[in-house]
Amino acid sequence: MDTPKKLSLDDIAPFLEKLGIQQESIQESEVLQTIQIQWNNLVPERLAKNTIPVILRDGVLMIEVKNPAYAQELAWHSGQIIQKLQRLGIFIEKVRTKQRF
Repeated sequence: MDTPKKLSLDDIAPFLEKLGIQQESIQESEVLQTIQIQWNNLVPERLAKNTIPVILRDGVLMIEVKNPAYAQELAWHSGQIIQKLQRLGIFIEKVRTKQRF
């Protein structure tokens, strides 16, 4: 029995576009998932426990925070976060926050 061929994103992109799903959206989702997995390595432990990356769109990483104090602290660390992501091959332009709850 033949082993099924593993499809790449390029293989299925035309079908996704017919459904209204852009390839860039899928790539951003994959990158966001990588950021979420690495989040504990990107920010101090206290921030990692009280923040979560939720959206990546057009070079902007949106982080949900539990309260405004964490938003302020995250803003202070944003340059370091961007640099650490660049070392992982992930290029973002800006970090933004929004409060959850």
